[in-house]
Amino acid sequence: MSDSEGVILVIDDDAEHLEAMAFCLRKKAYQVLCANNLADGLALFRSQKPELIICASNAPLLDGVQLLRTVVNESVSTPVILSSHSAERDDLMKALRLGALDYFIKPIDDYEMVEHAVRRGVERARLMHENQHYRLELEAANKTLTERLRLMKEDQEAGRFIQFKMLPKSPLEILGCRVESKIIPSLYLSGDFVDCFQLNERYMVFYLADVSGHGSSSAFVTILLKMLITDLRRDFSRQNDHTLMHPAQVLQRINEQLLQLELGKHLTMYYGVLDVEADTLTYSAAAHYPPPILCTDGYSTVIESTALPVGIFKDAQYNEVSVSISKKFSLVMFTDGIMEVLPQESLVEKEQFLLNLVNNGDKSFQRINAELKLDQIVGAPDDIGLLVVSRAG
Repeated sequence: MSDSEGVILVIDDDAEHLEAMAFCLRKKAYQVLCANNLADGLALFRSQKPELIICASNAPLLDGVQLLRTVVNESVSTPVILSSHSAERDDLMKALRLGALDYFIKPIDDYEMVEHAVRRGVERARLMHENQHYRLELEAANKTLTERLRLMKEDQEAGRFIQFKMLPKSPLEILGCRVESKIIPSLYLSGDFVDCFQLNERYMVFYLADVSGHGSSSAFVTILLKMLITDLRRDFSRQNDHTLMHPAQVLQRINEQLLQLELGKHLTMYYGVLDVEADTLTYSAAAHYPPPILCTDGYSTVIESTALPVGIFKDAQYNEVSVSISKKFSLVMFTDGIMEVLPQESLVEKEQFLLNLVNNGDKSFQRINAELKLDQIVGAPDDIGLLVVSRAG
């Protein structure tokens, strides 16, 4: 330690014993406070807060047991050693039962034993003070954490409200087509996002995106994605900018924006433009998995994608494909979270299961949702997104 091994309060109405005890402790580098009566001793205890007290007991003007009760009541971490001329077993047991650290019988011949007891008591007192300090720090940290968790929950609730308000209504009728969707977050917020809207009397747009990761950071990117598409819609209506009608250009634009922001996030995405007059679907897919399933003319085909994700590579190129669709068609899309809840072992088996699910029976959102029991999923390991675009013909 520094100059002092600790502050010790010695209370004794025997001046000779008081002086001897103080001399012994000072030799061991303790700072010693002295009092010859109970009142002065209690005053020093309350004002100086010693680390240990040695108090005489059974003296005419000094009741060590009374002091012991007071100290235990006011500062249980302060050890008290009693000294007395009484060698009665009952006195000893009473003192220890009330909380005395030790009990010495006068006259004291071996002050080394006293010093040993003092050292042990000081160590215990400091340990108790440290524990109390840590406990107070822990309580303060827990209080702070609780408040932060409350604020975080409020933020997440606000974020969840905003995110789900940005999702399209389901079902939604656009240009004779029916669009139905569902997002199941693995956490409070989702990294999956879906949207659809009408461009004009001939074209409609829809897309399904899956941002890497989970939770708030991924949900933030879905909001950013919505804002980027909204900007393109504004450019389309005000500046006659037709980027929205070209899926590959849209993915390229999003890729550039994400790379500029350096968010450390990327996404897979399927973006489609439906021409209801020409009955064509033009799309571009950025590593979207599992591949969408297009059902037209009584046939179901898987739309594969070999393009790179959005937001990783500056020179990423995205292909644009146009296919003819019949008057009656269905396009079924999932995000990869669905693969985590399917019972099949391999990815190939899971892909085949989804293809069979769409092929065998009607292609409605309600049936697919029911067959997969999506409404019963709680605590999914990954966000799950489902988008079904169909036309009855």
